This record gives sequence, C-alpha cells and structure tokens, in this order.
Amino acid sequence: MSTMVNLPWHRLMDHGAEWHDTSVEIWRGMTPEEYAVMITAVDEGRLIDVMDSWRARQRWAETGSTATPSDLTDSAKRNLVERFRDVVLGLIDRGWLEIREPEDAPEPLKGARLQEALSDPASWIFSYDYDHRMVWPTTTDAWDRLVNVH
Repeated sequence: MSTMVNLPWHRLMDHGAEWHDTSVEIWRGMTPEEYAVMITAVDEGRLIDVMDSWRARQRWAETGSTATPSDLTDSAKRNLVERFRDVVLGLIDRGWLEIREPEDAPEPLKGARLQEALSDPASWIFSYDYDHRMVWPTTTDAWDRLVNVH
C-alpha cells in the first residue's frame, strides 16, 4: 500500500494552480538575500549557511553551472553581516521568520538578544575552531500557511 508524502508539490496536485501561483509569486517577489535566508530556514539550515547559499546562487547565474560554489571569504562575510541582519529583521517583521539559539529553544530570540545575535559575525561565519554560534532561522506558522506547506 502506498502513502502520499506530505510535501509541497503534492499540495499542488491537491489545490491546483491557485496554490502554485500564490506560492511561486511569493518566492519570485523576494530579493536574492531574502530568498537565501528563507531557503535556509525551509531547509533547516543555520545562519552560517545563508551567505554561502546566496553567493553560490549568484555564481551559478554568472557561470551557468550549479557546480560553482560560493567564493566568499570570512572577511567578505563580515562586511555582509549588517546587510543580512537587516534582511532577517525584515523577514521577522513580516511574520515569516524566527531566530532560535539553540535550534530547539522554547522561544525565539527577541529584542536585544536578537539584535546581538544577528550583529555577531560568529552567527554568520563558520569556524573550524567551532567557536561560531549555532543560530537557526526557522519558518513561522504564518509562513507555512502562506506557502501552504502543511
């Protein structure tokens, strides 16, 4: 006996083009930075994955090859922290995203703790010494309803 896995493309079959059009337009309306943050959250990644995801997609567009990885140095990432902090805060303001540290924290970060985590390069840059922070972007119920994930 087969069972249908509850993944977004199965919702397309259940709800037809209306769901598809709405979901696609939401994704298409995002900036490349917003897209990188939200795709990382959907994929259950960490903030340290966001900038490389963003840059890899840029490089793919430049080269036409998805085999081209991000070329961001740690220094380049430090220069992008403020930019991505503001992107994340905008997504939080829309009600689409929460930030947790650690991933299974009972409540998302808020206020000064949120600002501090998002402004800290250790939240955004992987360290082989493992002194980076484990800060997790997570989608909200509002986002899941908007793109009809569940």
